[in-house]
Amino acid sequence: MEKDKKIGALLGLTQEHIAMLLQITRSQWSLYVIGKRSLPIAAKLKLADMLNFTNQLNSEGVERIDVIKNQESKIRKFIEEHLIINKHKQYATEAKLNSYKKKYEEGITAFQLADFLAGKKQETAEYQKALLDIIKSDAIKTIEKNGLELQEQYSLKLQVLQNEELLLKERLRNV
Repeated sequence: MEKDKKIGALLGLTQEHIAMLLQITRSQWSLYVIGKRSLPIAAKLKLADMLNFTNQLNSEGVERIDVIKNQESKIRKFIEEHLIINKHKQYATEAKLNSYKKKYEEGITAFQLADFLAGKKQETAEYQKALLDIIKSDAIKTIEKNGLELQEQYSLKLQVLQNEELLLKERLRNV
């Protein structure tokens, strides 16, 4: 069976196909494979010829047949489509990341301004103190909602997408 797997893999054929090409029965082929029977001379010569041909293919490289060209074309199209999708995801991720950073900075600025105004020695009306507390509270919510952890998640996601783009471009060059 080991011999059959090796020869079958080398030729890219099933037992039935090999037997038909050698003009023998499948059972004759099976017995040959397990070493219980020899092949007729004509079948041995044909098998040797087939194996020599496949060895030449392996050493010389495969001629680009239409099937291979078609497969390569499909791969190229797949990679090109994924590059477009990747670029779109990068833009969307970068836009979200920049939005979170901007809102985070705005929250910090609003909190610091409210804190500054609340700390002034001048007398402020009670409604202004309450307003400054509301501004601080809203600023804290904005900071927490757009925090550094969320920004780090999007930053990592963007970096992964950029690395994926490099990989896709490298694959595209090799197709």
